[in-house]
Amino acid sequence: MWTLEKFNRIDKTYIDKMVADKVQESLTLDYKEKQYSHGREDKKEFLADVTAFANTSGGVIFLGISEERNSSGNTGQPGEALGLDGVNSDQEIQWMESVLTDSVSPRIQGVIFKPIDGFSQGSIIAIYIPKSGNAPHMLKNRGGFYTRRNSGKSEMEIGEIRNAILRSETLVDQIRNFRLDRFAKITAGETPVCLSNKPQVVIHLISATAFDVGNTLNLSAVEEREGYVQLPFRGRYKNWRLNFDGILVNGDSEPGYVQIYRKGIVEIVFCNVYQRSDLIPREYESSVEREVREYVNRLNQWEATFPIFILMSLHEVKGRIMDYSALSIVKTQSGGNFLKPEEPKNTPIDRDDLVIPEVILTEPDMDSAKVLKPAFDVVWNAAGWPKSMNNYNDAGDWIGEKRQTS
Repeated sequence: MWTLEKFNRIDKTYIDKMVADKVQESLTLDYKEKQYSHGREDKKEFLADVTAFANTSGGVIFLGISEERNSSGNTGQPGEALGLDGVNSDQEIQWMESVLTDSVSPRIQGVIFKPIDGFSQGSIIAIYIPKSGNAPHMLKNRGGFYTRRNSGKSEMEIGEIRNAILRSETLVDQIRNFRLDRFAKITAGETPVCLSNKPQVVIHLISATAFDVGNTLNLSAVEEREGYVQLPFRGRYKNWRLNFDGILVNGDSEPGYVQIYRKGIVEIVFCNVYQRSDLIPREYESSVEREVREYVNRLNQWEATFPIFILMSLHEVKGRIMDYSALSIVKTQSGGNFLKPEEPKNTPIDRDDLVIPEVILTEPDMDSAKVLKPAFDVVWNAAGWPKSMNNYNDAGDWIGEKRQTS
């Protein structure tokens, strides 16, 4: 399986070794000797190749690597890595990005184009296509749904299209049902550690392949990478241990925990968020953003598949208002100015639990604060405000505290 971290390691040395080792084309790997021409048929070929990967298991296409041939045709093994002769890789990537944006429905998130220099005829372009959580993707205008098989791509049959649609709907249902089930158990006290205080904010990070049969994080690789004795979780918690579900991280004094499920899910539980009985404090958004950023990075290191679904739930919020105050500049009759506190717009929240709709982070380099803003906005909406008021400017950019992660 191709993960984004593995894709990011691709360079000339990586490609030279891949060619020397005769790494065979597969369900997730394809070689093309030349770039896609900009004609009608090659444009359709490009779209079919990319959507086939997205509709199946994801993968990587290399442009500029030939296939070996024998009397029966292409063998699927790499021949020579010469690069693309006379091709401006930046312009070619711009064309491919534009074609994908305009010609596929629904749009495929997370496709990455990477030029690799140093070959005799020009750059090689590597194209990373993640397995889509929103499949099946269709070619606009020309129509058609495509899938990958070991022998290459082919157009989906009616039954395959129906099954792909059902799988996509099932994934969203599985994610939402997992969150609802876990939130109910957490608030009922069914947690992997005994909590001295009630849980108040719960975050779930769920990989797009978390519910695939046989999918699992490689926890032994985690131990090798991080060091078995001192796994450096430098967020709120530093203690960790293996448990039935994967890895449990917690602290000696601060209530709460992080449960890392080996299937590619992270559960983050905050206690003691509300220090006052009537407020949701302004600092909670910074704490959530930091923890999400920390564990998205961890999931990427542990080769979880993107996109990542982020789901936030708040408990015991009925009657609370948002911690916000602002000052307006008011002109006096004499022409001077003074600062006047704005009238509060707060309305007490009318329910105990807020189960916030999911937001989606399609790749690990995305700005987590920007991705989280719609979720934070919903919490403010519940208290009568139009949007998150403390940590974002009018353009929607984060201006709050960016807390350090490890």
